[in-house]
Amino acid sequence: MKKSTILKEGALFSGFYIILFLITVFVPGIGTVTMFLLPIPVVLYSFRYGLKPSLIMFFVILILTALFATVLSLPITILAGLGGIVIGLCLHYKKSVYETWALGAVAVALGFVFVFIINQVLFDINLVTELNGIVDSYTAQIISMFEQYGNIPEETLLLMEEQLLQVKNLLPVLLGIIGILYSFISLWVGFKLINRLYKHNYKFPPFYQFRLPVSIIWYYLISFFVFLMVPEQDSIWNQAASNVSMLIGLLLVLQRLSFIAYYIHIKNKSKGLLITAIVLLMMMPPLFIFPDRILGIIDL
Repeated sequence: MKKSTILKEGALFSGFYIILFLITVFVPGIGTVTMFLLPIPVVLYSFRYGLKPSLIMFFVILILTALFATVLSLPITILAGLGGIVIGLCLHYKKSVYETWALGAVAVALGFVFVFIINQVLFDINLVTELNGIVDSYTAQIISMFEQYGNIPEETLLLMEEQLLQVKNLLPVLLGIIGILYSFISLWVGFKLINRLYKHNYKFPPFYQFRLPVSIIWYYLISFFVFLMVPEQDSIWNQAASNVSMLIGLLLVLQRLSFIAYYIHIKNKSKGLLITAIVLLMMMPPLFIFPDRILGIIDL
């Protein structure tokens, strides 16, 4: 393929990205929607031309981001760029749809890790400490507000404080869910555009065919090991490992649920079995989420 064509399309997709980026940053409301569309130009370009051109495009949009907005906006492009490159390359090298989704979600999680590190090193901002400070301040305000309405038993206040502070521990879960949803939306929209522009027929296969790459087990074990070796909760590495292990843990739960869907499919059983498993997981996650992870690993 002619080099000039690659350069022209690179400039075109970079321009599309910057338009979406500026809407995301400067237009309230609509920006919430375009935030999930940011990876799409990167996905399309990576799908067309592979690794080297997509890395060049990533470097270009990083520079344009700093020029058109501020250096503080770079984390947005890092998240969108990494997720878009991985999804696009997986499609370029003909990985399975669900493997592409999983690796895209992991790429978004790693993007969060890079954002933590960049803010710490370049701007001397520890995002974990900042978020913990916000939660502590919000907790104090809530408790103070309730105390104004009368004498509340100390046990109730302690319980309320403990529950509010649990928000800190839910941060990795939240980031994990964001990574999975972000990757899914990018992949789904990418399918629609690739099918229309390049006459392919990409779509999500039935859920019972969901299968993660076996290599994801190693990522899970490495992140879990780092989490144990760095126990300080305010450490960037602790939070990074916690986010990655939680994200992969959620993907392993999906792997376990897909096994149930597969069992229902081949044995022609009632779908109520899968619905029951999901309801139990949602109602009592501490009881079921860890065994589901182990069973997901065994399934792989």
